[in-house]
Amino acid sequence: MRNNLHIAMNSFNFGSRILKETASLVKSEWMQHVYIAALHENGLCENEDIDTRRSIWRARLKSRKWPRNLPIQILKYLEFSVKVIRYARPKKIEVVNIHSLALLPLGVFLKWVLGTKLVYDAHELETETYGLNGLRQAIARHAERILIKYADLVIVVGDAIKDWYRVKYGLSNIVTVLNCPEFQEPRRTKHLHLELGIPEEKKIVLYQGGLVRGRGIEQLLKAFSEYDDGKHVVVLMGYGELEPLIHEYADSHGNIYFQAAVAPTVVLQYTASADIGISYIDNSSLNDRWCLPNKLFEYIMAGLPVIVNNAPEMRRVVYENKIGIVMNELTPKSLKQAFDELARIDAGDLKDNLKSAALKYSWHNQERVMLDAYRRYL
Repeated sequence: MRNNLHIAMNSFNFGSRILKETASLVKSEWMQHVYIAALHENGLCENEDIDTRRSIWRARLKSRKWPRNLPIQILKYLEFSVKVIRYARPKKIEVVNIHSLALLPLGVFLKWVLGTKLVYDAHELETETYGLNGLRQAIARHAERILIKYADLVIVVGDAIKDWYRVKYGLSNIVTVLNCPEFQEPRRTKHLHLELGIPEEKKIVLYQGGLVRGRGIEQLLKAFSEYDDGKHVVVLMGYGELEPLIHEYADSHGNIYFQAAVAPTVVLQYTASADIGISYIDNSSLNDRWCLPNKLFEYIMAGLPVIVNNAPEMRRVVYENKIGIVMNELTPKSLKQAFDELARIDAGDLKDNLKSAALKYSWHNQERVMLDAYRRYL
């Protein structure tokens, strides 16, 4: 068995995908011990054991609070890289997993210096993300084109993205591992009603995930601020730059609520207290058009019918499994139409379809794909 290092360019506070992957790797006896390197943040432990075979180390950077301009960001990256290399050297690491494009140079360097295998686990199509353009995008594309050939295995989160990588870079050592939760029978809860004081007769429309631009949050808030049918409320659960805006809307509209992010271990319990899940990603980039966000699979696992925007991959999941509504725009009128269409679907059929989809899109199936790829390419 081998020792494995996963590197994340964040504080690893809510890293559900890495937690699932590493749990599968140690359970299958593919890895003896998994080390996770991340960034330190106030309030979090520098060293933390997840269990007896998985541990987290968060690097304390002297440069962490320095300005965010490009030269300083490069210095921060170099400081983090040096600390990770020093951390990894005595651990006899045989496989390195990097979880973002920014870490690909460090991953390649570790492969050369330590003689490891390298897994590039791309959580997004990062060179084609919302807001990335100009020189920064050109640098990202150039770096990925040069360095991706050194990865022994590339893991992506959707088949459309996999096809793009195959065509763009001529890759064959690439697999899709969807970001699905562990299977569990849906059990209705009242967490959101109780914690937020929502009347039990209200139907909760839930958005969960990153509260950032490009996720349709502004349109969702505007739609609910202009449309209140007395039956539905919206809860936005997560963390991110748009929290102040959500609080502003919640303070002035009785059908809008904010719920802070919860730990991955309990997120589905909160999801299961909603009635409808919404995933409306702005179609402003290839990454957005081809995304299959984990929130979609969490809604399915919690037994929630879904409302999604007309993006190819999400549309395919909804139509193939008959589990919700696809919207072309997010407005008060389209929101009302979606609620009316959902109400007309037979409740028994919808429940059965969601159960079948939950079995299909469970981590158990994705785990097998991932482990087969490890055996084949590593």
